[in-house]
Amino acid sequence: MSERMDKLPEELLARYLDGMADEDEKGLVKTYFASNEKALEEAVEASRAIAFQKIAAERFSEMAYDIVVRRLVMDGIIDGKAKRKRRLAYLSALFATASLVFVICWNVFKPLDVKVNVTEDPGFAIPSLPFEKGNVTYSINGNEPVRVPVSREDMTVLIENISFGDKYKMMHIVLESSGYQTVDTTLEIRKSLTLPLRRDNSLGVIFGNVIDEQGTPVAGATVIVQDIKAQTDETGSFRIDIPMAKQMESQRMNIYKDGFELWTGTYRPSNTCGWNVVLRCEK
Repeated sequence: MSERMDKLPEELLARYLDGMADEDEKGLVKTYFASNEKALEEAVEASRAIAFQKIAAERFSEMAYDIVVRRLVMDGIIDGKAKRKRRLAYLSALFATASLVFVICWNVFKPLDVKVNVTEDPGFAIPSLPFEKGNVTYSINGNEPVRVPVSREDMTVLIENISFGDKYKMMHIVLESSGYQTVDTTLEIRKSLTLPLRRDNSLGVIFGNVIDEQGTPVAGATVIVQDIKAQTDETGSFRIDIPMAKQMESQRMNIYKDGFELWTGTYRPSNTCGWNVVLRCEK
């Protein structure tokens, strides 16, 4: 090759642009650029042609690869199931993700049923007086209160179809039953709520006054309820506190004092209404 070239070979230019030219080839390229005013313009045109050829070659290579793979699969030389397996795995993962999203959305947006369970607190219960009946009143998000009766046979209140807009709000609940403390509370809505029943000790107190037939207070009289005893004071007053385990709807009371007849009566205990007893002198 002469020192002066009329045109730079494309192969030589390609090797130079790819950094694969040796020192002699680099020298030829530099000499060509130095001796030819149109060298740069020709080099740009040549590089474009080379780039186009590379792109065409890569695309042809990809097409040829697909053709070869299909042919090898058809001839049974390689396993064509691998691609199908990858596609199946992708579809399975996509289905599992969609199913998970559906389940989450369903649980979030579906109406909610709430069970309110009324249970008697053993620490505040009277074994001989089990719960009989009461009422549960509930209101969601300040809406109109709903009153539902409960009894010993059915101590569960079912609140159905709480909407998505209400089920993440608060519920105001009131539990009322004679002889029990009133439960008045506000709770977060859950699938299951528990309301404890606790005796109010209204059956745990007996009090009153003892007088004689002239209306004079009788001091020192003995008052007996079951095995619990008390003495009247100088004003004739007495008070007996009955433990929870011994409380009943009615209690039998005996009152006696020397010089007076034994008095016996059966009444309902009350912490608000006292007993007024008149002792008669012995004849």
